[in-house]
Order: sequence, then structure tokens, then C-alpha cells
Amino acid sequence: MVQLARCQRVLLLAVSAAAVCTPEEVLQALRCFDFQEEENINTYSEELLDFCEAMRAEHGGCVPQLACRCLGEFLEIGRQVRSDLADLKNHLETNISRLRNFTDRATRWQLHMRPGSPGSGRAHEARLAFWKKFMPLKRSLHWTGSLGATIADDLAPDIVGLAKMGSELLDYAKTKSRQSVYELQLSHGNGCIVNIFHETCDKPHFRIFHAFPPVHGPATEERFLDFLGISNPVEGHCYETQLALYAPSRSFECLWLHQNVPLPRFWPILDEEYLEWADILSSSFDAASHRRSFRMADIGSGAYGLWAARAAKAFLRHAEPWQGCKLLLVEPFELGDHSVLQSHLAWNFPEGRCNFVVHEEMLKSSEQLKALLDGEPWDLVDIDAQGYEHPLLKGLASWLLGRVRRLHISTHDRWKHWEIIGWLKDAGWHVPVHYPTLSTSGMTSIGLENFLNADGHITAVLPTLAWS
Repeated sequence: MVQLARCQRVLLLAVSAAAVCTPEEVLQALRCFDFQEEENINTYSEELLDFCEAMRAEHGGCVPQLACRCLGEFLEIGRQVRSDLADLKNHLETNISRLRNFTDRATRWQLHMRPGSPGSGRAHEARLAFWKKFMPLKRSLHWTGSLGATIADDLAPDIVGLAKMGSELLDYAKTKSRQSVYELQLSHGNGCIVNIFHETCDKPHFRIFHAFPPVHGPATEERFLDFLGISNPVEGHCYETQLALYAPSRSFECLWLHQNVPLPRFWPILDEEYLEWADILSSSFDAASHRRSFRMADIGSGAYGLWAARAAKAFLRHAEPWQGCKLLLVEPFELGDHSVLQSHLAWNFPEGRCNFVVHEEMLKSSEQLKALLDGEPWDLVDIDAQGYEHPLLKGLASWLLGRVRRLHISTHDRWKHWEIIGWLKDAGWHVPVHYPTLSTSGMTSIGLENFLNADGHITAVLPTLAWS
């Protein structure tokens, strides 16, 4: 216990003055977390360090002081987020500004290292090892921390139940509906949109989906195909610890894979990602049918460039061979050495057919976004900046109106969601549909059923552009 107390003191010191380790020290520090049966970490930082201390004799390569020195700042930030969330769940109150601050720090935290042994080339190895162990925890801290701050910001009587449950509601709905949704899909095919919360299928899909009939054929081993024909690695998309965070449409693919049942190729179910699907399909089809090049910026692309890859695949379904394709991927945290992205793109696109450009600098201001998007018009700008959508768009709505045909914005705070809506409408954008962060309004404004969403979503198009 003396050893553990000393480690905790190092943790507190690390918050104010993070020590920097060599790649070799980082790799040794990560050995303290090899007790996990799973390949990644997604639990309380106190438990990790307690367990490491208790098991030190069995795992002789673990040096708790080194783990604290190299990773202590991140673990302490995570501990604080969990503590504030516990206060919120148990007492429906917490220090909101502190929760936001530590959530933001957890989201932005990066592994900094000083040079190691000359010529060892272990820096990449250390970064990838950290990413593999701790990225699920980073995502979880971001998602739950942002969700908690949003709830605490607006504890209206009608959402107190959500304040107590949050992500558990989505997880419960997905688990409960797994089999019924599978049977609904099999019986109705693409004739209607499945709603997992009502367990109904009586509304037609948006017209744009009919331009993209599902691709059929077997997937290769350890991969699965979506309806566009994108080959996705099971390992990268179906971590057990990530299923609770995914939108239902993505979770079901993984849940059915784990059940070892035939995976049907259907258009998406009605959830928060349905609108994003409609936007990327509409933008890519419009560019292809008007015989122009396709240009999309994916702000917050993740390691796989998920939505950019989907948009590019959709564009190529209808484009002529001479039509160009440029995808700008902005991702400051998850790319590592780009090997995951490069492998994913190599699997899915002919070499040289689409130009994927990566930008790893973190965007925090509208001036940065403006400089990045300057030049030729963009067909689609998709922003999922984990809370930074507000400063990125502040004062920029009018400028974007002349340079972007369609915007898709994911929002992570209610009042920011409504302020962005105001900016867009004041500038002259047409906002055909949106739903705020953590709401159950769904897309009832256009005649569809309601559903529970985590992130808010906004579609904005030029006034002269038809919407699907």
C-alpha cells in the first residue's frame, strides 16, 4: 500500500507537470496492463493501477512508478472524469466546468516521448502499443464525459431518466432488439426502414438509397462487407468495448457477426447515422451525375476515414473513369503511423483512383478551418469534431455558403447545437432536418418515427439544392 500511495502521489504531480518517457520506457510501462485478457483498456484508472500493484510479483516486468510517470497524467484525468460522472449519476449534480475541462483533456491527450535509443525506431511501436491499449478508454471518456456534461447542462424533468441511464439506454435497446431487428430485416428487406425502438418497419427509405442497391457476394475471412461493398476488418470495427458506443446500425453488424449468423446486406436502420448516410450518398451521387469531380472534407475522420471512404465508394459507383475524387481527412489523434488507414484504403480502392489527403493538425478555430477549405468548392463537409464544431463554425456560416454544397454537422452540446442552427439559417442555409444532442425527437419533422440519439446531427444544404 505504501508503494501504491507513492504511485498515486506521482499521478497527482503528473497532472501539473507531465513527465516524458522514452519509447522503451513507454513499452515497459504498458506491460503493467498486460493482465487484461482483452487487447485494450476500458475501465477505471484506479482499478488498473491497483491491480498492477497487487500483481507486481506475478508480472515481474511491471514497474508501477514507470507506469505512473509515463501514463499517469492520462490515467488521473480519466479518474477525474469518472468521479464527476459518478456524482452526476448518483446525485444528479456535478461540477460541470470541471467535467468539461477533464473530458476535453482526455480527448486531446497525446503520448509525448523524448528520443530513445538512436536508430531503434521504437517510437512508432510505442505509439501504436499505447493506441491499441488505451484508445477505447479515450473514446469512452470523451463520449461519456460529453454526454454527462450535456445532461448536467439541462436537467429538465423529461430527461432525468436519461440522466440516470445515458448510454445504458442505447445499449439496452440494442441488446433487446438484436434478434427482432434481424428478423424484421430478413422479412422486409429494403422495403422499409427498421426502427429498433418501436420494432416497426413501415416507413419507406429516402429516395437516394435506391440509387445504391446493395452489393452482394462473400466477404473475405476476418472482414465483412457493407451494402456499398466496402470491406471492413472485423477486428478494427467490432471491439466488444466499443459496441456500447456505436450507433445501433453499426452495433448490429458486429452483434450478428458474433452470433455467427448470415449477415444480410441492407440499407441502414433508423438511427442517428441514417441522416449522415443520406448526406454522403446524396453528395456523391450529385457530383457523379453532374459529371464533376467529387470533393469531401471529413473533419474528425478516425483511423479508418469511415465516412470519407463510404462517400468515395458511393461516388465511384456512378462516376465516369475520368471524374476525379479528392477526400480530405482531418484526424489529430487516431491515425498513428497511418498503417490502418492505408491498409483500409488499399483493400477498397484502386490505386490512384481517389486522392486521400491527411491533415493531422488539430483544428480549434474557424480561421484554421477556413484556411483548410479555401480553394475549389466542396461537395460535402462532414464535421464530427467532438465538441470543437462550435468554435470551428463560429462566424463562418456565410463564408461556407459560397464554397460548400452540403454540410453535415455532429453536435455534442444542446445549446451549441441550437446556436449553430441559428448561424446557418441567418446566413441563408436551408436546414431540412436536424435533431439535438441526446434527444428522442428523431426525424419526426419530416414524417419519420422518433428514436434515441447520442450525438446531435444537422444537415444543411444550399437553398437551390434539392434535398433527398
